[in-house]
Amino acid sequence: MLAASQPFHRRRNNDRSQQHLNQGRRGSVTAVRADSQGFHGTATLAGTARAQCATGPAQACPTAVARSFHRRRGATRRLDLKGIVTVHSTEFIHIDHIDDEPALRLDRVARSFGRGDGRRWAVRGVTLSIGPGQIVCLLGPNGAGKTTTMKMIATLLTPDAGTIRICGVDAVRDPRGARRHLSLLLGGDRGFYARVSAIDNLRYFASVAGVPRRLRETRIDEALDRVGLANRADARVETFSRGMTQRLHIARAMLNRAPLLLLDEPTNGLDPEHARDVRALVESLRADGTAILLTTHVMAEAEALADRIDMIMDGRIVASGTKEELAGALANESAADGMTGTAPATQPAPRSLEDVYLALLDRERGMNARNHGEVVR
Repeated sequence: MLAASQPFHRRRNNDRSQQHLNQGRRGSVTAVRADSQGFHGTATLAGTARAQCATGPAQACPTAVARSFHRRRGATRRLDLKGIVTVHSTEFIHIDHIDDEPALRLDRVARSFGRGDGRRWAVRGVTLSIGPGQIVCLLGPNGAGKTTTMKMIATLLTPDAGTIRICGVDAVRDPRGARRHLSLLLGGDRGFYARVSAIDNLRYFASVAGVPRRLRETRIDEALDRVGLANRADARVETFSRGMTQRLHIARAMLNRAPLLLLDEPTNGLDPEHARDVRALVESLRADGTAILLTTHVMAEAEALADRIDMIMDGRIVASGTKEELAGALANESAADGMTGTAPATQPAPRSLEDVYLALLDRERGMNARNHGEVVR
C-alpha cells in the first residue's frame, strides 16, 4: 500500500486554484484546477484509488486506470486518475491510499472437459499476473489451453479450481463485476452488424457496455479517430476490408476504457500493412496504462509487443520471461544436461523466439514421452 496524496477541494466561489497531489510509485496527478466545470488535470498514477468524500466512503474501483466513485443526490461522480481528471462536485475528496493490485491475477486455475474416463484437463494450475501498462503474450501450440484460459478470464467459462481476480474483483464469485473491468477482442469478420454503419454499430455496443449516454458520442468519435476510421464512420461494415474490420474491433474494445484487454490473435489473416497498424494501436493502448493479455502464433509479433512471454503447453505454463530470459534458461539447461550426459553439450543456444519456442516444445514432448514410457527418438 502506498501513502497517497494531499486532499483537494473545489472552492465554492468557483475561482480557479491549483492543487497538487503527492508523488506515487507509478506517477502523480499534477496541475489539477477547480473551476465552474469541476476539476481538470492530467494524471499518470496507476493502481487502486479509494476516495473519501463528505457523504462517506466512496466505492473503490481497483484498476490500472484508477477510478473512484461516489454518489450525491443520485448522481454518479467520477474521478479518473489516468488521463483527464474531471470531478463535477463541491464535495471534499481525499485520495486515501493507492494499492498495487494487478489488473489480472490467476492463481492455480484449472479446467477440465468431460466426465469419468473421458475427462480431459485443458488447463492445469495456471498462475500468472499482469500489471498496468504491461503486455503478456500467452504462446503455445494449438490445443495447449490458450483459448480455454482466455474464456475463463472473460467469464465465459468457470474454472474447476483456482481463482481469477480482475482489478481486485473475484471473477468466479462476481463475474458481472469483473466484466466491467475488461474488454475482449476476438477479431475476425464476425461480431458486427454488416449492413449497419460503423458508427451505429459502436453506438449499439457502447450501450451494451454500459457507457453513460452523455459520454457515448465523444468516446465513439475518439475511438474511430484513434483507429483511423473517422472518415468511414458512416460506411456499412460489409464494405470494410478485413484490416478495417479488425481496427473497428479495437475501437469497440476501447469504448468502455477497461483497464484489462484480452486480444486473441489480433492480426490473424491480415496483410503486413494492416498487421503493422494493429500492432501500433496495441502499443498505444499499453502506453495509456492498459494491461493486455495477447495470444498469437506470430513469433515476430510476440517478440515485438510482449513485455513477458508465458509459454503454455499441455495446459501448463512451462516457462515465463522475456525472450532473453527464456533463451538463457534453456542454455543453462542444455549445459547441465551435457554435463550429466543426457544431452549433447554442444547443442546450440536458441537465438530467436522461434528457436526458444521450438526448443521448449521439443523438451516438453520429450518429457511427456518419457513419462508415458515411450521411446524418444
